[in-house]
Amino acid sequence: MEKNKDWEELEQWAENDKQTKIDTYKIDINDMDKNKNNVDKVIKFFGTTIKASTAFFIILGAILIFNILLLVDIGISNVKTMSNADINSILDLYGTIEKEIISKEVDENENGKYIFELKNNKEIRFTAIKNWGKISNDFTSQYQKYIFDNWNSDVKSKFEVSESIDENGMLTYENYISIEETSQISEATEYLIDFLEYAEKWNKENKIIKVWQQKEGQFIVPIKVYIKDKEKMIHPYHAMFVTADDIRNEVK
Repeated sequence: MEKNKDWEELEQWAENDKQTKIDTYKIDINDMDKNKNNVDKVIKFFGTTIKASTAFFIILGAILIFNILLLVDIGISNVKTMSNADINSILDLYGTIEKEIISKEVDENENGKYIFELKNNKEIRFTAIKNWGKISNDFTSQYQKYIFDNWNSDVKSKFEVSESIDENGMLTYENYISIEETSQISEATEYLIDFLEYAEKWNKENKIIKVWQQKEGQFIVPIKVYIKDKEKMIHPYHAMFVTADDIRNEVK
């Protein structure tokens, strides 16, 4: 009982002390402490938020600066290419092709005529003409002619050849099938596909053009082949990565 009385006295003392502080300061000091803790929590939250936001904007700024510098570098590279192209990059459009220069007739600025040879097949050679930022070559024509000439198939007789050589010794070469009636288009399309399939098979066996994105059944070999219906030209194969079914649909 004595302990309970002591406890009640302590509670009464605490209550009296609280009331004295309220009478003196006209405000509850305990509530101020609670509010101070709440304010501290809010300040701490905003501090953390500001730090996170600052870090975010720093990272964002770094990314923007990197992209700007990359665009500037690409722009400078393009300007250099336009003013003086890299002769060794002329076949990059077709994928990875191992080649080497075997002869050249050029001036002090490296402009002029180059003769290349494929490392994986030294029987295939092609010519490139460089004039500062402009480079022309007959790789696709020389490549296609070699493939067609070495194609052993009864279907080969269905094709006609269009070829010419210009004043620089550069070859222009195409294969096509002539038809007399529209009903022959489907059959002619299958002949084109036969040739393309042979070209792809030959390319894989000889490892001339290598494109890692190529999937099974896709054509990547750069070949100019079409169907000639009187004066009308039908070009069902004019882009990389198409399939035989894509070509059939294109003809339709």
